Amino acid sequence: MKGEESLVSILGTHYLQAVTRLLEDLLALPAGPPADRVKAPYPENAYSASICILSAICFESCVMKIRSEHPEHHGPERLDGAIEYFGLLYPTYPGLEQLRDVFVLRNCLVHNHVWKLDISWDEQLNLKVEDAAKAAFSGDKNYAARVDPDARRTRVLGLHVVPIDVDRTDTFKVIRAVWSALEFIDSVSPSMLGAAKLPLQLYGGKKVRFPEVVRGMPDA
Repeated sequence: MKGEESLVSILGTHYLQAVTRLLEDLLALPAGPPADRVKAPYPENAYSASICILSAICFESCVMKIRSEHPEHHGPERLDGAIEYFGLLYPTYPGLEQLRDVFVLRNCLVHNHVWKLDISWDEQLNLKVEDAAKAAFSGDKNYAARVDPDARRTRVLGLHVVPIDVDRTDTFKVIRAVWSALEFIDSVSPSMLGAAKLPLQLYGGKKVRFPEVVRGMPDA
């Protein structure tokens, strides 16, 4: 009789390979204009938004890996949201509010929240935003609670919430928030993810691990 094995169809930390390659591409771009610019430059905005989405998905997938190990949480009354379930398991995790901000941004990007920006030119012909309003059909109660509408940023991490504003500074904050959570998971359950040990390949063929990738990011 042949032996049997089982596989769980969870990608989890595999998303870190894509995040690493996209981050390489982003860091190869020249730094963008100052923070008071009207929108983030292309393609920085595209890379930054993609990395933020993938980082959030990576966290969601890793939380699903945890849930798969807890059959007592598989019933019809289970908490479905990744943040809610993670908070149920680890209510004292210090980065929980940062993760909530990450998922506000994730929703802004995935659901493409719509903003109308009124712009003008100053005497030096620089663009500036005169007024900004989010469409009433975009967002939810979590968004309203976690976003400063005047700054158009989340309240804890200061992430841009207008999709065309998202830039590398948001990317660095999101990666660090998600990575801290993955490290925490491995600290309490060392065999759960093995996130720090996963080998990742850079464009030149060099192998790295994600802690090296995080340490190589600029502070802002």
